[in-house]
Amino acid sequence: MERLTTRSSPRWLRTTAILYLMVLLTLTHLPRLGPIPDIPGKDKTCHFLSYLVAGILMLAAFGRVGRFFRPAVLAAGLLVLGCLDEWTQPWVGRSCDFMDWLADAIGIAFVAVAFILCRHFFGRYRATV
Repeated sequence: MERLTTRSSPRWLRTTAILYLMVLLTLTHLPRLGPIPDIPGKDKTCHFLSYLVAGILMLAAFGRVGRFFRPAVLAAGLLVLGCLDEWTQPWVGRSCDFMDWLADAIGIAFVAVAFILCRHFFGRYRATV
């Protein structure tokens, strides 16, 4: 059994992060099944929270593996993924909205800033999830 404090993250955490992204991308590409209740800000809040969780999972799972998977690279990758996600939604009858992508980006930015602040105030990041 892997120790949770080793240099690389445990397999279950990496698997969870990948599965989360797969489910997220699947859900955002399902055609609308009916009218959605109009609650102001609900859509942008869902985008923000979805990519906030994606950022946390990806950082925890891959933030310490080798030089390539650094937090800035993960954040950039998630920004590109969010952009591609929005760009491909019209293919399934959904809308592409820059504000949705901006909400995704703000969620990713929150994770990045939190990581930087934690590293600054509490020392090096340790995968002790």
